[in-house]
This record gives sequence, structure tokens and C-alpha cells, in this order.
Amino acid sequence: MSNKVASVIDGGKQEAEQLRQPSLASTNADDALPSSSAISASAAAAASAAAEQEVLVAENYSDRKYLLQTIKQKNVQLVSPQLFIDYHKAGKPLPKCQDVPSKYVLDPDALTEEQWEVLEVIAISYCWISPDHPDPNGYYLEVLAKLLSLFVEGKYEEEKEYDMGDGEGAAPADYLRDLGFHFGAGDGRPVGIFLDWPSVPQDKPHGSRTEAETAVFKDALKNINLWYAHSATITWMLTFLPEGAMRTDYGSSGWTFFEFCVGALLSHSCKLLRIDAGVREKLLEGYWDEDRTNGEDDDIPHPGDYLQLSLDTMDTQRGPPLAPDRFNQMVDEKTFTNGADADAIVKPKYLKTFNAVIVGAEELNYSGLGFDTEKARGVLEVVRTHCKRGTLKRLNLSESSPEMSVPLEEWAGVAGEMALEGLNLAYCKGVSGDLASVAGLTHLT
Repeated sequence: MSNKVASVIDGGKQEAEQLRQPSLASTNADDALPSSSAISASAAAAASAAAEQEVLVAENYSDRKYLLQTIKQKNVQLVSPQLFIDYHKAGKPLPKCQDVPSKYVLDPDALTEEQWEVLEVIAISYCWISPDHPDPNGYYLEVLAKLLSLFVEGKYEEEKEYDMGDGEGAAPADYLRDLGFHFGAGDGRPVGIFLDWPSVPQDKPHGSRTEAETAVFKDALKNINLWYAHSATITWMLTFLPEGAMRTDYGSSGWTFFEFCVGALLSHSCKLLRIDAGVREKLLEGYWDEDRTNGEDDDIPHPGDYLQLSLDTMDTQRGPPLAPDRFNQMVDEKTFTNGADADAIVKPKYLKTFNAVIVGAEELNYSGLGFDTEKARGVLEVVRTHCKRGTLKRLNLSESSPEMSVPLEEWAGVAGEMALEGLNLAYCKGVSGDLASVAGLTHLT
């Protein structure tokens, strides 16, 4: 994002501040509040590296090193799960970025090399409930505390099996692990949460943000899409609002639509979760707190843990990635607090993200999303039109809908055109065709 656009944002754009901002998570021993001078020092230390962020490198959104490099620049303050758990227990609203006690702030300098390798980053997409505080009465906080408790306790247990939601059986833990599904952070790995209110300097009350904090805010906005679009991050979409909320809902808001769309470009199926009003109710009732069984004969295990929750809430509403022209058409129908945001910020940012994520993708993974024939063909069209031959190596549409009937010959044609190394159509019961069509694809595993 250019400095000119950033200044427009700060001067007149309220939704980016009021409805959308980044967050970070971590652990520190000191209870003191971060000072303005500390924020300024962090920004100054990051200045020399900031130019690198503006260079469009296709693998940025699939390269974990780029995500970690961005975190180390400290323009965004990741916060720990304990912030949400503790403030919910205390019945207090979340503090804004400048007021977060430092013990809840992720200190990138304190992480070991081993911790960097396993750090989990969760981005929260949601609508602000009021202009002065996104969640004044803890409506979201109650849900986030519950979700994060499940996440920090969840871990891989080899003997477990999981309900895939198709009514036909369970999948073993090792199978899901090998497919890239997330079990949680119960093994002790660090977790950082990206939520705008505690993660980016806020100008609440208006005029209270210092010049140094404003500079950090502008730098954070330059990479706002990274937290939702990167293949290594997890996005939780809180699509519900309290009854009587005087604002546009999640699906009609321009900024949350943008976050969903960039998250859907590359995210593994288990990394884009739709937490709607029904999920909220079940979560608070303790539905995922204990093991149960499902199926006609109660013979399908349904563990009470984070992985099962993610299997139950994977966003099956998503389809193939939206081409920029189609995105522009759809976003024109959405609501922005500042109407200029769509053309000045969101459309260019989506185009840049799409080009980086899809054109430079090494893997597209839509496993378990139940794509039908139309959606599957949409994926093939995106691959043929936008992905690079030799760069895209793996395509996964395993466990698509039984009605997905794109012939094997079409899949083989795309695999050959793109020189794919991996094509996963496991449990795609509607796919049929001549096996000879893939016989010549010696590079395919």
C-alpha cells in the first residue's frame, strides 16, 4: 500500500480502524503497559526492513519465513490466548493495543529458533459492534475465550478417530495429521492472535493516538491482508452479531468480505473456520468439551477437542478463488463506512494478493470442502488461467462431494498442462474415467 493511500486511510477511513485491524499473541513476564516510546522504537528498528514487504514476491503467502519476518518487524502486536481467557474470567472488555499488559504480548525476540518453527498465528475476522469499542460487553470475547481454551489444550493423539461429517465413518488422527489438519497447541507451541483492537494502535478516544503510534498503524495496514491470506495462518470468521446490533452484518460488510476472500485463496480447509450463531450456541453449551458419538448406530466417534471443532466448522460455503474481476463486481455490492475504500484500497489489495497467492501458489488444498462439479471446474479454470506451470506442484480436492463428477481425463489434462507433482482425488466417488489418461504422467505421484 502506498504512503499516499495510507494517509488517506488515517485521515478519513473509519472502517479500517473501527472494523478491521490486525492482532498478535505472545507471552512476557512484565505486567507493565507498553509505552509510546517502545512502540516508536519498534517502528524505527523495523524501518530498514519495511521496504522488503512492499516487494511483491509470489511465494510470500506460502513461505513461512516471510510471515515470521513480518512478525519480527513488530508493526503488529500479536497477543496470547491467555489475554482473552483472563479478561473473560474477570468480566472485563478487551483493552486496546496501547493498554494491553506486556505479559500478554508476544515478544518475537524471546522466541527460540524451535519456537519460531512451530509458532501458530490465528487471525480473527469479525464486525465491530460499536464505533468506540468492537466488543464492549464481551459478546465476542466469551466465544474467543472458549475457542482458545480448546485450541491451547488440543494435541495429536494417535489412537483417536474423528467424525468427518459425512455419516459414513471416521478418519484416524494420523491420516488427518498427514493431510495437514491442526490439532491445537497442547504440545506447548507458542500461539499469537491477530485481532485489530489489541494488535494495532487505536485512536480511541479520537485524537489520543500519538504520531509514533499512527506511523505504526499505517505500516500495519500495508500488510493487513497477510494475516488472513498466508498459508501458515488460521482464520476464524466470527459471522454472528448480537440481536439488535445497529450495523451491517458480516456477509454484507466490505472489509469482512475482503478478509474472507483473501483467506479463501490459499488457506487449507481446516484453517478457515466459519463460527456462526449456531456454532456459538453449541460452543457455549459445551458441545466440543466432551467425547460423543454420531451416526445412525452411534458408531462414529466425535471427540471433544479442537480438531473435531475445526472439522465441524470448516467453511464449506467457499468455492474456487474469485478472479479479480468477479471480486470487484461483488465487492461493489458491499457496505463500507468510507465508500472510497472499495476502489482506493480493497480492490487493489485483493488484486495484489490474488496475483501473489494464486499465480505463485505451490499448492492449492481444498480437501474436505465437499466441492460439487461446478466448484471443481471453477478450480480447474483458475488453475489453467492464473497458476504458473512448474510453480504449482500439488492440487488437492480429496473428499469432494459424491456428486462431483469431473471426468478423470479432465483432471489428467490439467495435471499434464501444469506439470503437477501431486493430484489428490481420494474419496471423490463421482470421479470416473480411463486410467490410461494418467498413465503417461510420470511426474505425478
